[in-house]
Amino acid sequence: MDQCLQIPDIVDSICAHTTQKTAFSMALTCHSFLEPSLNRIWRDIDSFAPLLACLPPNAFQVEYRAIPGSTRSLLSLYQLSANRALTPADLRRYRDRYAHRIRTFLPTPSRNPQCIFISAKLFQALSLATDNEAGALSPRLVEFSWLSPFDYSWVGFGPEYAEEVSPFISLFLGKSVTSITFHISGPSPLQTASIQSVARRLPEIKTFTCRAEENVRFPRELILAHSWDRLEELDIGDISASEIGHIVSLPQLATLSLHLSGPIFTPQHPEEALTSERFLNLRDVLITVANVELVIEFLKLIPANNGLCAFKSEVFNYAPAALAQIVVDIFAAKLNPSTLEVLTLNDDIHGVHGDAAAEDDEPTEIDFYETVDITSLYSFNKLIKLSICVQGGVHINPKEIAQIPGVWPDIRLLSLLSTFPTGQTPCIDHMDLLHLARACPSLSYLGLCFDATHIPSSSILVEGTNIVGTLQVDGSPISSVLRTTAFLQTHFPMLRHIYGSQGYNSHTSKRRWDLVRKAIFSSFASSFL
Repeated sequence: MDQCLQIPDIVDSICAHTTQKTAFSMALTCHSFLEPSLNRIWRDIDSFAPLLACLPPNAFQVEYRAIPGSTRSLLSLYQLSANRALTPADLRRYRDRYAHRIRTFLPTPSRNPQCIFISAKLFQALSLATDNEAGALSPRLVEFSWLSPFDYSWVGFGPEYAEEVSPFISLFLGKSVTSITFHISGPSPLQTASIQSVARRLPEIKTFTCRAEENVRFPRELILAHSWDRLEELDIGDISASEIGHIVSLPQLATLSLHLSGPIFTPQHPEEALTSERFLNLRDVLITVANVELVIEFLKLIPANNGLCAFKSEVFNYAPAALAQIVVDIFAAKLNPSTLEVLTLNDDIHGVHGDAAAEDDEPTEIDFYETVDITSLYSFNKLIKLSICVQGGVHINPKEIAQIPGVWPDIRLLSLLSTFPTGQTPCIDHMDLLHLARACPSLSYLGLCFDATHIPSSSILVEGTNIVGTLQVDGSPISSVLRTTAFLQTHFPMLRHIYGSQGYNSHTSKRRWDLVRKAIFSSFASSFL
């Protein structure tokens, strides 16, 4: 063992896979551990504190402020000293010994015990002391994420703080950066110009995330002013049709997360105007939209010869059955059965409508909700994750349950639930659930509404086992806690988590499922004692 610890590569690997706390201890153990341990300690930084700790104490002064609504935390605002400016010598220790070790810089003051912020004047002093050198404070940085609106609004700062400090983000961004995350809280020409400057200077960026506050449109110049030829992953907020046209032409784009609230096609940007050479390398898509119609519009952009491995769509509002059916049918027509592994269509993703209805008493008249037919997806035999959770739910009966293991033999996650309390009795029962779980050897997450009221008190003999660890039972009727618990403990030995019951006036049903959940978890916990 002692000989192994004399091999630098082994020591580097050990230190790289340990915690910061352990790396501190290792650094004090022997000289050969010092450099690898320092690399680990400084590799991932989430605060301005390490930089400030390396500056002379007389280079700054700290102003402490109360944080609105907090009785435990104080804002520590580091200001430039009134008696002196920063000099290159003040930063020599930091730049020579530590800055080059930083690989990720994700400042999140709101998550740190010391809520540390740097004033705009101190940032300006840092810029002057480094001759405004790009990447001077982290020359080998790979991943960068700047302050979010929550970080500064939480301590009482307004958007003007982001505006004032945004020109100095280049101090952290050298040419080695490949992943960048920004947050936009509103119209901010200076902030937009700062991000544009970064994009011009770093054409090799592979991952770009720009999150915007609700109802804040993504600055179009950030997309249209750059070719983004090397971009592989893109996650952006609300954009217009013209930006969509640019995005679909990105040559290396493989992963796209898009947030849309308005129409994609307009008279100014009709569907026919888009080039046929689009999304050549796209493999993974996540779209978050206000209405399901936008999913339909986006699917029109996908070429027939696509190689998508994952298509995930999240809808804020309800997807009426007729429109949800159209989406499913377009899935079947446009997506590629030979490559697709993950497919989702989930509406009411924040539970605004379904959760509110579940708190109401059951009305005397309940509308009949049409279900969605997903048999057109049976040709996608490489699916490992499938989630179709919409207002009326999915048409599922014992016959369809029996077909699933044959059409999706490698399925790991299957969720086919209604997102609204329909009041309809499930067509499948506990035995259908059990047969499905045992016929799908890779299935670990199962979300189905089933009738649990007929579980017998006597044991059920069924051959085989399953690895289902999570069961989502929204809307599943239940009559006996003891029988249901015994059934699940006997036939679902890997089960650890059971999630909710949804429906009008569902307090009794929810209470029963809560008791089942607690019994299952208690049994799981006791197995470790």
